[in-house]
Amino acid sequence: MQAELIGQKREVAMKQEAEAQEEAAAVKIEALEIERLKSEAENELQAAAPALEAANKAVNELSKDDVGELKKVQNPNSSTELTLKCILTYLGYQKVDWGQA
Repeated sequence: MQAELIGQKREVAMKQEAEAQEEAAAVKIEALEIERLKSEAENELQAAAPALEAANKAVNELSKDDVGELKKVQNPNSSTELTLKCILTYLGYQKVDWGQA
């Protein structure tokens, strides 16, 4: 009777060990994928950094007069409107339209 109990417990333990090994293998594969994605994202961020720095510099160089002049424009061309929408988005505005600019 005790031998049966030991055998059953051993069988359960072996099954749990096999499941744990399968889970460990799946986690290892997922960790490798996460590391690949992290590396890819870091590379993309590094590639975008110069453009972000240039955008920061350009926004910081806008004067109050520049903004006032833009506000006077009733119907801006599409490039001007798109640029200001980008600036508003960059500055954290949720609603980005010409009227808000």
